Parts: sequence; C-alpha cells; structure tokens
Amino acid sequence: MAKRKKKQDRRQIDEIRKSSRTAISSLISSLGGNNSLETIMAKDLWKSQICVPFPCFALEYLFDNVGLVLGKVLHIYGPPKSSKSGLCFEIARWFIDFCGGVASIIEHESKISAEWVASTVGWDNFVNDTVGIIHANSVDDWQKKLKTVIALMKEQMVGKTKADKGIGMDFPFLAVIDSVLGKPANEVLNKYKKEGAMDRMFPIEALMLNNFLKALPGDIANWPFLVILVSHLKVHKNNGVTEYHVPGGYALFFHESFELRVRKAEDIRTAKFEGNKLELIMMNNAYGSSKRRIFTEVLWATEDKENPVTGAPYRQRTVWNWNKSTTLLLLGKPKDDPKIKEARKLIGLADAGRGRCYAPGLGVDKKEPVTYQKMGAIIHKNKEYLNELRRLFGIKQSKIFVPGIDFNKQLEEARLVSVNEIYKALSADEEGNNGEHPEEESDNE
Repeated sequence: MAKRKKKQDRRQIDEIRKSSRTAISSLISSLGGNNSLETIMAKDLWKSQICVPFPCFALEYLFDNVGLVLGKVLHIYGPPKSSKSGLCFEIARWFIDFCGGVASIIEHESKISAEWVASTVGWDNFVNDTVGIIHANSVDDWQKKLKTVIALMKEQMVGKTKADKGIGMDFPFLAVIDSVLGKPANEVLNKYKKEGAMDRMFPIEALMLNNFLKALPGDIANWPFLVILVSHLKVHKNNGVTEYHVPGGYALFFHESFELRVRKAEDIRTAKFEGNKLELIMMNNAYGSSKRRIFTEVLWATEDKENPVTGAPYRQRTVWNWNKSTTLLLLGKPKDDPKIKEARKLIGLADAGRGRCYAPGLGVDKKEPVTYQKMGAIIHKNKEYLNELRRLFGIKQSKIFVPGIDFNKQLEEARLVSVNEIYKALSADEEGNNGEHPEEESDNE
C-alpha cells in the first residue's frame, strides 16, 4: 500500500514538474523576446560563453577553458618587473592573429615601450593599426577614456541609428588599463599642484574604483569585448610573515571574472637572447578551477630585419614560449595536480635531461628526444591526445569565436535556446520517466 502511494506521489510530482518547466520556459521566452541574449534557461549558461582560443594546453589548464571568455574582466597583478604589460600585449596578439580582432591599450604609467609592444603583438600588426595606445593622466582620465572607448566601439559595430547598421559585431575587442593606479586621482593631483604635497590617496581612489567597477561588467556583457585591469602587488615582511597587498581596495577582486597573479621566477640570459621565467597563478576563476599554476618564458632578442617604423636595419623580436609551458606542466610533480601522472602515462612522456624529453605514444622515441618546446608543439597538434587531456582535467569547452560571423548569432548558435527545443525536451520526458531522483531509484530496488 505504501509503495503504491509512493508511486502515485511520484507521478503527481512529475506532472507538477512538467507544468512548472513549461511555465518557466514561456516566461524566459517572453522576457527575452526573439533574441534572448540576457535571459536564458539556467542549463544554457555554459553555452553562452564565446572565447578567443589559447595557443597551448598549459593556458587551457590554467584558465580551465579552451579559450579566454569574452564579455568579462580579467585582473592581472604582480610585483614590478614581472612582465604584466608584456602579457597584455601577448593577449592582444591572440585577439588579432586568431580572431581578426583589435586592441586598445590605455597607458597609465608613462613608460610604455613601442619596441616592447610591436615585437610582442607582431610588427605587421603594429604597423597595420590593429593596436591603439591611449595615454591617461589620472584615475579619472582612464575611467572616462575606457567608457568612451567601449561606447565608440559599440557604435562602430552596430551603428548610431537603425539606418546605420555599423560594421558588425564580427571581431573581438580588447581593452587594457595599465595600470589602474599608475597615477593618482585628479583630486589628489590638484592638491599636489596647489599645495606642493600629496595627501592620502587610498580612500579617494578605492571609492572611485568601486563605483566604476560596479558598472563595467554590465557594460561589456554580451559583447565581444574583454577588459584587462593591471595592478601592482606589494610584497613585504611583517614579523617574519610574507604579506601581499594590492592597492585599490577590494573592488578589483569583487568585480573580476579571472584573477591572475604573475611572478618572475628568474632572469634568463644567454649569448643569443634574454628573458624572464614567469609563474602564472590563477588565484580566482569565476568559471572554473582556481589555484592552478603554470610556468612560462618570455624571451627577446635582436633580429636582422628592418624596423618598419624607424627604418633601422634591425629590430627586437619577442616570443612567449607557450609550447614549453605545456611540457613543463606535464613533467611537473603529481603533488601539484594528481592527474599529471596519469596524463604522462597516456603517451609515455618522460624527461630525457638537458631540456629534452620523449613520448613513444606521440612517435617520439627515447633514443631521439626533442626539446620541451617541440614536444609542446607536437602535443598541441595532436588533437586526439589534446582532447584526452581536456577530458582528464575537465577543461571547459566554450565555443571558439569565429571571425566574420556576428557575435549575437554565435551566442545563439552556441546556446541553442528556443521554446521549441524546450517543449521537445518536455515531450521526451513524457515518453520516458527521466525525472526520478537517485534516492527514489534506490527505493525501487
């Protein structure tokens, strides 16, 4: 008798579920209209992310996604001389080379190097006006200029009026603030000009950042934009304990989607090139795993090619050694991530010493080991193993941005949300009971 009553109760609950799901799907459709970009079913949140692809698996592991998700805020911070600006220029290169995008660097420190920018984003990209440099003189100034840049880019994409359709939302846009507190607020500057001395800045600028950053995420949501905020990490000892502090208050951390800390591990100096070995730590990831870390290298050297701007017979070349990062990750210690050992076993990856390794599973014999960099390139080209790594580490697979296709259309295709689909799912529920709870199934047994 009790079992029969339980089955009746379950059937009644299932009927209520179907009615309630029909109600919410109709409500979502009504709120969103025909082009629901801001109103979606919860199950489709993961499908509403479009990303710019990463150049290596190590970055996929770090961000827990196949690319850098658009419409978000990335916060990069670290001590001075840790290549934070250089990393921003490298990300600009991804936008330009991988997706036909453009970038705007709002320079707020008065020490940007044209050679550093050009050699990182690529000399052709630099001279072809795909990167804009905007100088800002205060916190107030960069906030106004960022707001203006975002508004103008939207206007360029969709037009001012219905008659003016714009050039289309078919390319991504990167905006970088380097750095958020590189200079004081106008209020502090005016006091300095008037009295010749600085006063406390923190309460003023922290409040300005807090108010501005409350509006920023909503301003770029559902647009093919990414904003990078760069700030400085202050490290000092207090009674033998290392303390870390980022000026600007808590707002920087509250409104970010990704929080990336950069640390210079060591200098690199050889007869052919110089560089920095860096540690990148994902301190907070709103869309995936946090506390993941990788090591990489940024290297620069002089090459005998004409500088297209100055006409000099040589110029700087800068390279981020991402392929090596993947190999270093997979050769790392299992305590860093227990799945690393399993990832090595899949291809028999092993260190051969002297910066070389082998992997019989990828056709690299122990007798003929290759450099870490070449192994990383082999891994990146081997789609079968790459997908196995993504499965093993649970890497999110957001849709890759496709240049030349409207961003709104890409969102819709990625999300696949429509009332017809929802009703189809409800019809499938009616044919087979898919609504049982796990505990209910165990009771039946």
